[in-house]
Amino acid sequence: MLWDSREKLGCAIAKCGKTHVVCHYPKIEKEEGKPIYKVGDGACNDCKDYSDAPTCKDNLCSAKA
Repeated sequence: MLWDSREKLGCAIAKCGKTHVVCHYPKIEKEEGKPIYKVGDGACNDCKDYSDAPTCKDNLCSAKA
């Protein structure tokens, strides 16, 4: 569904009898042979690869947009 290079993603959850999840994201062409994500050394160890000034909170990388 998503590659690690995706910069924009929006998801919503609605409960109406059943639980429905919908996500919207810009289309990106799949590159043959390229992995969909980068394997890291553990939570937050690779945050620096995604931003100039990353932070790690709750084992997730975050950066200012």
